[in-house]
Amino acid sequence: MLQVARLAKRFGGYQALTDVDLAVEPGSVHAVIGPNGAGKTTLFNVITGVLPPTAGSVALEGRDITGWRADRVTHAGIARTFQQVRLFRGMNALENVMVGRHTRTRAVPGVLQVGDAAQGIRQAPTARGEPAVSHPVRATSAATRPSSSLHRR
Repeated sequence: MLQVARLAKRFGGYQALTDVDLAVEPGSVHAVIGPNGAGKTTLFNVITGVLPPTAGSVALEGRDITGWRADRVTHAGIARTFQQVRLFRGMNALENVMVGRHTRTRAVPGVLQVGDAAQGIRQAPTARGEPAVSHPVRATSAATRPSSSLHRR
């Protein structure tokens, strides 16, 4: 479980987060919504170690990970993607996802190993029966592209 308690983040005179509490159970899906400037990205940045909190705590499976560097948080099991609507146009959807999974892949000469989730994506056919990920990303609309998100391995 991911547990966030009384999380706060201040940038000089601007209070971006104030007493944020959040509990995410394994296998559950949550959304963080709000207008621009509400602190959504700051929350993700503090949870994932991109920014240190001003106050409060972040725990993963009962272990305090508050203030850990982003690489330690990733190795503990929380990874994040960044909002990026400019994808690699010469790549298909699976290849773009694989680029984002760089912290979860192992390099073997001539081979890129990906997780089971990517295998499921690779095998999902379109209405015409071809693999969904074989379409170049230029064929996708901005509305269907993902925003910032957290991922649990």
